[in-house]
Amino acid sequence: MDINKNSDMVYELLELLKANKLNGIQKKKIYELVKNLGDKTEKQKERFFRFYNLLENENRNYRLCDMAKYYNCSTTNIRHLIGRIRNGLINTTEENIAIIEDILREYHDKN
Repeated sequence: MDINKNSDMVYELLELLKANKLNGIQKKKIYELVKNLGDKTEKQKERFFRFYNLLENENRNYRLCDMAKYYNCSTTNIRHLIGRIRNGLINTTEENIAIIEDILREYHDKN
């Protein structure tokens, strides 16, 4: 497992998510990856889903300060929780990394 390669892929994936450039199927795959990260809390996952607009019935682009107001906490807290999920994706299984690679390949093939 090449951590640098994984890190580059996850950061690219998150940039595409934040820019809302992925389709619904790709977002659903990412949602499932994060949902199945066993060592992360539901609070971390929920905030990640909301920040990256992965919730089905909500289509809003949150900034860190919006999230902090929504959850009545600091932007540092939100950044930290999102970072824990990001790190979980970087250090995930080879199977999950393959899914991330497929999403990125599919995106680049279409654009």
